[in-house]
Amino acid sequence: MKKIYVAQFAISAGIILGTPSLAGVYTYEVRSIDTDIGEESCRAMIADAADKFQAGAGVSLISSGCEKDGVLSSLNGTIAYSATERVMPWSTTNTTYGEEIDFYASKQQCEEALVSEIDFFNKLTNLTPFISFCHKTSEIGPPRYRTRIDAIGSTDIRRYESSAVTYYPLQDANAAVTTLHQQATDLNLRPIAWYQGPGRSSRGLSVAYYSVANESPFRLLSKSMRYYSTLQDCEAARTSFEQTKLTEWVGVTACSVAHPTVGFQLNMIFWDRALGADLILRSTLLPGSHASLAECRTAATELASRLAQSREKVVGIACGRDDSAQSPIKMELITKSH
Repeated sequence: MKKIYVAQFAISAGIILGTPSLAGVYTYEVRSIDTDIGEESCRAMIADAADKFQAGAGVSLISSGCEKDGVLSSLNGTIAYSATERVMPWSTTNTTYGEEIDFYASKQQCEEALVSEIDFFNKLTNLTPFISFCHKTSEIGPPRYRTRIDAIGSTDIRRYESSAVTYYPLQDANAAVTTLHQQATDLNLRPIAWYQGPGRSSRGLSVAYYSVANESPFRLLSKSMRYYSTLQDCEAARTSFEQTKLTEWVGVTACSVAHPTVGFQLNMIFWDRALGADLILRSTLLPGSHASLAECRTAATELASRLAQSREKVVGIACGRDDSAQSPIKMELITKSH
């Protein structure tokens, strides 16, 4: 049997009864609830959320319910209430900036992460969620899940998500995440989740974090550079690239596992406020080629010494090939454009 929860309806009906009242009737919808929990459990969840909503917002609850979405394969919950104005809860559905990233491969994994995120959210904002759950993000392909948190109150804290597109999986993602996580903390960001894997059109390293809202939030960006036949060659190029930098930047360099013909690619992953890596970095493939990677690295060191006297903001110089084992070895000069 479908339960309907009713509370103090006379407040919303005061105008009809001739009683002076400025109250209006409003609804708050909770969409995209997975159907696998069942409608009865959904109604119970929304009823519990409605009680907390009423207590937290100081409104008069009229009813709550849960029904199947007529178009999507999901359930939608609704809380109807009476108040002098509409309540605008804090929610990850309207405060998540940047890309939308599907972090979790299973509902169990998501729900375990949600427990930690709720605790983190509560300590950071002093707000208590009136509803939180995990939901499926797509009916197409392997299922992936996202967390959702809704709370009554206001805060200048926002939830952000960003991906550094690397196209190929990082050879040592754990090391990259450890460094990037510490850098994010130093930037006053509060990371809650990291994920490396297939995105909607590519592979990448993704992060979700909480931070004070600003007009230009930090994003995790990347720059893909030269290719190498072996991991040893890629790591040597990575060391050389870092040694030739003439300007500071916050991030890491990392080798990713590329396609079979050229095994590894050098990537730069960094934090910045700009809209995209191409707006921050300028890549210049220098003319001429080199007989070996070692010779190229020596030439890169010499070039960095000469450029030290210039106005160029050199991020680093990468020695390597294009995406073909037969392509010539060249220097790629990466400079900051702002």
